[in-house]
Amino acid sequence: MKRTYGLILATALVVTALTGWQIGSSQAAEKTSPLPTRTAVVDLVKVFNEYQRTKEINDRLTRQQQDLQTQRKEKIDRIEALKAELENFHPDSKDYYERQKELLKLSIELDSFTRVTAEEIKREFRVLTEDIYTQMLKAIEQVAQSSGYDMVFYMDKMNIQGDDFSALLEKIRERKVLYASPQYDITDNVLNYINQTYKLSQEKK
Repeated sequence: MKRTYGLILATALVVTALTGWQIGSSQAAEKTSPLPTRTAVVDLVKVFNEYQRTKEINDRLTRQQQDLQTQRKEKIDRIEALKAELENFHPDSKDYYERQKELLKLSIELDSFTRVTAEEIKREFRVLTEDIYTQMLKAIEQVAQSSGYDMVFYMDKMNIQGDDFSALLEKIRERKVLYASPQYDITDNVLNYINQTYKLSQEKK
């Protein structure tokens, strides 16, 4: 009887040990198994172009460029007028010399004005683009976190019609996402968020 009891006890201990090992192994597997990664895509070009701040900046820069073009035209008209005046004087005359001197001065000013204004616009546009891109990244981060996405990829709407062969190959090489289900496209969510955030910031001013 004692031998039978001892055998039963030993068997129970073995079963318990095996069961415990299986449970422990299962828990360890659960701990080491990676959680599924949730991904989304965003059309950055659409967000950039339809961001209200981008539109306002484009309007301001367009007006600024038009104003600069007007100033440049005035300088060109003055130069052309001086050129016409030169024809009325003898090349050896004092009037001819004075006008030619003024013409050279205006031509140098025009060249400097053109180069400087072009660089200023380029620098301003670069700074603004960098700032807008940073805001876009923050908006994407907020939307992704609130929606439970772990990674967000850039998706572009590639238009290949009318491109030559080299341009087509370049677009194909640069394509980041080949396909994404519409349910993972958070472009409109990001656009709504960034526009609403910008609107609220403007109301506080």
